[in-house]
Amino acid sequence: MEKLTEKEIKIYARAHAFLSIKEPEDLAACLGLPLGVILDAIDGSDTDYYTFNIPKKKGGFRKIDAPGAILKGIQKRIGFLLNVIYYRMRPACVHGFVKNIHDGTESFSIVSNASAHTGSGYVLNMDIRDFFHSIDIRRVKTLFMSYPFFLSNDMAAYMALLTTYRDRLPMGAPTSPVISNLACFLFDRRMMRFAEEQRLSFTRYADDLSFSSNHKIMDSTILAIKGIMQDYGFVLNEEKTRLYTGGGRQLVTGLKVNEKVNVDRKFIRSIRAMLHNWRKKGISGASAVNAGTDEFYNILKGKIDFLKMVRGEHDPVYKKLRTDFRYLSAAHNQVIQE
Repeated sequence: MEKLTEKEIKIYARAHAFLSIKEPEDLAACLGLPLGVILDAIDGSDTDYYTFNIPKKKGGFRKIDAPGAILKGIQKRIGFLLNVIYYRMRPACVHGFVKNIHDGTESFSIVSNASAHTGSGYVLNMDIRDFFHSIDIRRVKTLFMSYPFFLSNDMAAYMALLTTYRDRLPMGAPTSPVISNLACFLFDRRMMRFAEEQRLSFTRYADDLSFSSNHKIMDSTILAIKGIMQDYGFVLNEEKTRLYTGGGRQLVTGLKVNEKVNVDRKFIRSIRAMLHNWRKKGISGASAVNAGTDEFYNILKGKIDFLKMVRGEHDPVYKKLRTDFRYLSAAHNQVIQE
């Protein structure tokens, strides 16, 4: 049995207290907040949001419903405890929105998600349409009345009111990611059993479902997966269904998985091109197509950090690009100071 630190023991004690709440007073004490703040949030939870749009990578916009400051603070505390609880019950297939409070142990990301599918003859990717919004307030209330919470009808209703907007999970609330995982608990278990029966490897990263096998994945299998999704209130995004064979490039959550987890060559070329432009034109000239030098710098740094996450800090390509970036950054800072 793993040895817990004093900090971890305190965190698990708070999570256990959350599982024992019976009244709003218990919830307030568990979250360390005044009861009045909790009750006001419950009464006004459906109006304490503001909406804005952010651009998608492939065009169009994503609508974000973000809670106001007070409700957001409450949701952050709830979300932290829910993440602690979910980590202990997480099905092995889930890699998205999983938080681990233990230092130096396993972490979950698109890399761990993709790793389960390397070197396979066939890779199938499927996507759930409107993932957060397909989880409505009734479903959220039901999950709080079920394992492992078993809250009363009233307390489950309060929790649902605190974590939904317009009767569904909002894309922008701190609690939505972990609640989506909790709402998928039985779905994930069912899909894992199906995958085992079909001799498939299966992972889920948020709304992305990935399957792989060394035998051909038949149309009947895809239809069966679609049927399971419908049984749990999800709709398949037909446009994002992709079946890859071993003869070409295979992708899982945006990463290549043909032999090992890797980024696409275009990604590395884009980093080199940005560094080249910075070296030749200066950061102002290189960032002419962006909003400014800060955005250019942050985008480039983010790309290099992502490469490190995927290929590791000892990868020679990453080390070379990191060195070039640091050299240009140092030169740029020197110019500013002068």
